[in-house]
Amino acid sequence: MNRKPAVAAVAIALGVFALAACDRNEMNARTDRAAAKTQAAVDKAGDKLAQAGNAIEKTAEEAAITAAIKTELVRDPELSALKIDVDTVGSTVTLTGTAPTPAAAERAQRIAIAQNGVTEVHNNLSLGG
Repeated sequence: MNRKPAVAAVAIALGVFALAACDRNEMNARTDRAAAKTQAAVDKAGDKLAQAGNAIEKTAEEAAITAAIKTELVRDPELSALKIDVDTVGSTVTLTGTAPTPAAAERAQRIAIAQNGVTEVHNNLSLGG
């Protein structure tokens, strides 16, 4: 009996199995790389959403501070919320515009610094009507 065909058949079969295993390993590696890239993209998107949320929250806090100061300025009979611009960046407030007297300008600064969340006030008010 000739064993050469049987040996050849076994060698071919082993080669096919080896190629199949290599293809499977390559497919697994590709799948792993794709999953890692997808996870990285998801993480990056999540970070950007968190940053956007923080920016929105900061802007809302600044707007609330500005509104509270404007409300108090309206209540003062000498101060006009229409003549005083209030700009809030973080915890710093800048007052610009006009006040009728030095005392009124000082009062506007006290109103601003009294607001929750304000740590510094730049009083750029000039004297005028």
